Amino acid sequence: MTVILRIWLIVVLLCPLACTTRDTVVVSGAVQAAGTYPHEEGWTTLAYIELAGGFAEEADSGEVSISRLQPDIEPQDALDYRKRFNITSHDADALAPGDQILVPFMHYTVRMDTVRLLKNLELAVADRTYRISNGHWVPGWTERGVVTGVAIGRGEILQDFTKISMFHYLHIELHPGMYHRISAHLSAGPVVKTDILEDASEIHTTMFSRSAHRVDGRVKLPPVEFLNVQAGIWLAPKSRARPGPGMRKRRYGDRREWTTYGDGRQRMIHPDGRVEKTFPGGSRHVRYRDGRTVYEDERGNVETRHPDGREVWVTSFGNQVTSFPDGRREYRKTNGDVRLLLPDGTDRTIFAEGIVHTRHPDDRVEVKNPDGSLEVRYPDGRIQARTSTGHEITIQADGTRLDRLRDGTVIETYAEGRKLQHNATGELVEVFADGKRKITYGDGTEMIRSVDGHRRIKYADETLVDLMPDGREIRRHADGRTLIVNPDGSKRQDDRVGASIEIFPDGTRIETHANGSRMEMRPDGTWLKSFADPYAYRGIVRSDLVNLLACPDEIAPGERVAVSGAVSDTVNGMELAVFELPHGDVLAESIRIKRGMFKGSLRLRKEGYYRLQILVEVGVAHKETSVDRLLRVGSPAPLDSPTLSVGVYPGMDEAADHLIGSINESRTRIGRELLRAHPWLAKVAEYRVSEMLALRYFSHVSPIGKNASVLARSGAVRFSKVGENIGQGPSVEDVQEQLMLSAGHRKNILGRDWTDVGVVAVTEGETIWVVQVFGQR
Repeated sequence: MTVILRIWLIVVLLCPLACTTRDTVVVSGAVQAAGTYPHEEGWTTLAYIELAGGFAEEADSGEVSISRLQPDIEPQDALDYRKRFNITSHDADALAPGDQILVPFMHYTVRMDTVRLLKNLELAVADRTYRISNGHWVPGWTERGVVTGVAIGRGEILQDFTKISMFHYLHIELHPGMYHRISAHLSAGPVVKTDILEDASEIHTTMFSRSAHRVDGRVKLPPVEFLNVQAGIWLAPKSRARPGPGMRKRRYGDRREWTTYGDGRQRMIHPDGRVEKTFPGGSRHVRYRDGRTVYEDERGNVETRHPDGREVWVTSFGNQVTSFPDGRREYRKTNGDVRLLLPDGTDRTIFAEGIVHTRHPDDRVEVKNPDGSLEVRYPDGRIQARTSTGHEITIQADGTRLDRLRDGTVIETYAEGRKLQHNATGELVEVFADGKRKITYGDGTEMIRSVDGHRRIKYADETLVDLMPDGREIRRHADGRTLIVNPDGSKRQDDRVGASIEIFPDGTRIETHANGSRMEMRPDGTWLKSFADPYAYRGIVRSDLVNLLACPDEIAPGERVAVSGAVSDTVNGMELAVFELPHGDVLAESIRIKRGMFKGSLRLRKEGYYRLQILVEVGVAHKETSVDRLLRVGSPAPLDSPTLSVGVYPGMDEAADHLIGSINESRTRIGRELLRAHPWLAKVAEYRVSEMLALRYFSHVSPIGKNASVLARSGAVRFSKVGENIGQGPSVEDVQEQLMLSAGHRKNILGRDWTDVGVVAVTEGETIWVVQVFGQR
C-alpha cells in the first residue's frame, strides 16, 4: 500500500494593513526581496518582480496572480477576503495602486513509498557505523531526487568495532548524489505488499519537522556530499503517536477506547460521549454529546458547529468568525476588534478601544466613542455629531455647520467662512471670512472686532465707541459730540458745531469754540484765551432797535464815516462812537433823529482799524449797543491776534487790584493820568454789587434809587462827577476785556476827567461780578 503526503510549500508574506495603501504595490511570495513598493504609472507585473530582485529559485513563475481590491471598498477585517478578487497577470498589463502580486512557490510532492524490506543495513558516518540486520526502509523523494528517508528496525551503533548504543530507527537526510551509499544495502526484491508501516507518514512528518533544511515550511536541497543521520528509540509499547501497522484497538481503565486504522486515522471515544478523530495530515475532528462538532485542520484553524445552528471558525492566529442561524455573522480579531454583519445589511464594528462603527443599509454611518460622543454620516453628505459634553454638531453637504452647545448657544458656520453665534444670554456673534467678529447683545448693543484689533461698539442710544489698535478710544454720541481718549490719558471732545475741549495728563485744558475762539487752562490755574475776532464786542447787540441802511466798511483817512437808518420809537437818543484798535481812545458824536430816521457822521483822519458802535439810550440813563462793526481807514497793516492771559488770585482783593492795574495800564498807553484807588469809591462799588446780588438784577439803575453817583456823593469826600462800569464774566480779565471792547465802558476807563477809582470783584458760582466806580474830585 502506498501512502502519499502532499505538502504545499508556499510562503505567504503578510504585509501590515498600513502597507496596502492606495499608492503602493505589494510583491509577495517566491521573490528575492518581497515587500511594498511605490506604484509607478504603466509598470507591468514583471517590472515589479524585477524591482523585488527577480524570481526565487523555487518560484512557480507560470502561476503568478494579482490580488486587487474591489472598487471603492476598503477591507475592514483580515478575514473579509471576499472583498478582494484575483486576476491572472496577463489580464493586468499595467498594475493599479493597491494591487498585490502573488508569486507561488513550486509544489513539491514528498512521497512516502510502500515500505521495503531492509537486510543488513550498514551505514558508516564519521567514526560511527549504524547496523540493522532486518527492518524496513521508508524512502521519500521530490522532483529533485531523494532527500530523506527512515530506516526502521532494531539496530546498533558501533564505534571502533565496539557497540556503544541501540536504536529503533534512523532518520537519514542526504543529497541525491549520496543515495548510492545506502542503496546497495537495501533489498532489491519486489515490494512487500503485506508488510507495511501504517504510520509511515506520521513518522516522516515528525522527522521532516526536525530537518535541518526545512525553512519556512519548505525543504531546501542539502548540499552536495551532505549526509546526516539521526538515531532514536521507540519505547514499547508504542504510543498513540506511534501506533504501528494495521488496525488496532485498545481500551483503557478510564473507559476510553482507542482505535487506529490502516490509512493512519485514529479515533478516541471518551466516557463523556466525546468522539475525537485525528487524521494523518494532522487535522482533528471532535464530536460532543450535546451535538457540537469541532474540526481542526493541520494549520491550526478550528471550525465549531453548534446544535443551534451557530458555526464558529477560529484561525490559527486567533481571529474568530461566528455565523448565526438568523443570518448574523460575527468577526472577532486577536486585537479585540469585533465586527457584526446583520441580516438587514447593517455592518457594525466594535473596536478594542471601545469605538463602535456602524454602517446601515441606507448607507448611513455611525461612529460612537467610549466617552459617549456620536457621529452620524448620511448618504447625502450631511454629518451629525454629539460630543461627550452634549455639544451637538450638524454639517450640511454644502459645508454649512450648526453647533448647539449645552448652555443653549447656537453657532452657524457657512462655507465661505462666515459664522453666526446665538448665545443663551441673547447675544448674537457673527464671524466673517476676513476674521472680523460682530457681537449683538440683548440690549441692542453691537460690537465689531477686526483682525487688526480694532473694536467698534454701538449702543442702543446710537453712541459709537471705537477702540483702536493703538490704544485710542473714540466715542461718538448721537447728538454729534465726539470724545477721543488717547493712551497717554489725554482727551478731546468735539461737538456738532465744531467746538472742542482737550484735556491733557498734566492738567492742561484747551477749549476751542466753533467761531475759532480758544481758551487754554494751564496746570497752575491760569488761562490763555484767543478769539477768532478778538476785537468784536461780546455783549448783547440790540439790533432790533435800529435798522441800519448805510454804514461803510472802509474809508480813506480824513473822510467822514456816515451812518443812517431807521430807529425804534423807544429810543430817546443815539450816539456814534468809534475807537482805534487795539488801544485808542473813544471818539463820539451825537446822532440826529427825525421822524424815526437817524443820520450821523464822524471824521477820522488817522489810518488804522476802528471799532464802530452806535449807542442808543432807552429809558432813563440806560445806554445799549445796537450796532458793532469793524471799520478800516486807509490801508493799515494787519492787526495782531492778542492772547488773553487769565491769572489765579489768592483772593478777590488781589483780583480788584489787578483790575485797577489794567485800567491804569490802558490809560498810560494813550497818555492819561493814573487813577488812585479810593476806599470810599471801593465801598460804593461793594455796596452796588451786594445790592445787585441780593435783589437779583444787573443794571446801573438801582430799584431803590441808590445809584453809584448818589452813594459816592454821600460820603465825606465830595466828588463832582461819578461814573460806573458793571460787568460779568468767567474771570476778571474777561470782564475787563469786554469793557474795553464796549465804547461806553471804554470811555469811562479812559476818561480824562477821572482822578480816583474804586473796584470790587465778587464770585458767585463760576461767574465774576465786577463793579468799577470812577470819581472826579
